[in-house]
Amino acid sequence: MNNKLQPAPPSKVHCSDVPSTNNFNAPIDTFVAHTDAVQNNYYLGGPSLPTDRPPQGFGAPPRMDTAFYNLFVITCESVDSSNGFSIPKEQALQDTDEDIVSALTMLGELELTAIRSYPTIVATKNHGCGTTNSWHRASYGFLNDIVVRDNTILFCFSKLNDIPQQVLISNASNLCIGKASAFNEFDRPHWSVKRLNIIEALRSVGVIITVLT
Repeated sequence: MNNKLQPAPPSKVHCSDVPSTNNFNAPIDTFVAHTDAVQNNYYLGGPSLPTDRPPQGFGAPPRMDTAFYNLFVITCESVDSSNGFSIPKEQALQDTDEDIVSALTMLGELELTAIRSYPTIVATKNHGCGTTNSWHRASYGFLNDIVVRDNTILFCFSKLNDIPQQVLISNASNLCIGKASAFNEFDRPHWSVKRLNIIEALRSVGVIITVLT
């Protein structure tokens, strides 16, 4: 099995300078009822590419690295599916800075640990080119397992909040999301890793999300 990725060259995505949230150990948002089943306690940590030991078992990551976030765009798979969703390897780490691609592309234990530590947004494709319906929702949460296969990568995702996808599109430039006049990243399936504190970025545009502590 060859676990090396062959990502497409990342496009130019400009990030805004959003203050990072490092070394917090207190909640910054309120809990919601459907997170009661999550038993793991974890803390917001500082920025890192893969450096930590792999976790013992799965569930919520022991530490969240808010310097980065995962962005997934999938097609017809259910975000809430207990079976997770798959990304073909050729769609992996697109629209991602080259140094991040180099650090994560091997998908070994350290790399998977790092990827699981990033807050995660999972979206489905736009309902129209460059735009979508007002009721279309993306999901915010965390990855609780990653399985690397021959040609695909399986991601198991736990949702904490829904976010109107049109809000993400409207604020694309503040969220490191690539956007042209009639096209954006939500128009095609892929996985990217963004160098941005998505928690603070979403809060700055009025989106309140759950952060477990």
